[in-house]
Amino acid sequence: MISPEEIRNTITLIENEDPANSFRTGLCDAMAVTLHRKTGLPLGLWRGYFPDEDGEEGEEAYQDCHAVVVKSFDPPVWVDVDGEHTGQPNCLFTEPVTRVELEPATEEEVLSAFCIDDSTHEEGLKRAEEYLKRKNG
Repeated sequence: MISPEEIRNTITLIENEDPANSFRTGLCDAMAVTLHRKTGLPLGLWRGYFPDEDGEEGEEAYQDCHAVVVKSFDPPVWVDVDGEHTGQPNCLFTEPVTRVELEPATEEEVLSAFCIDDSTHEEGLKRAEEYLKRKNG
């Protein structure tokens, strides 16, 4: 398992290239929750569904790939660090997904989808807040 210190070091390297990169490559949850708190827009998780080999016949399991705030679920209109988007994001999955859906989510669901521990949550939320302050002046 990767330690929180290794995650912080990797984020620092990524941010040195472009500060927004850390919200494209692992802190999308922190950015989504920060945007949600600032705008009141609902949270969403882009989720890939695949056959659940351990479940009952026809059951599906899922893997989350990107946290966002949502302007519309149908058709999908969503916002992340790069602004407003329509359609699906470019997601990579480790399972053979059969469909990708934008699903409503709570703050707790978003923060638990990608973070290892609470200190990572708080650090990510702080980084997102600071990034938005710098970007928006």
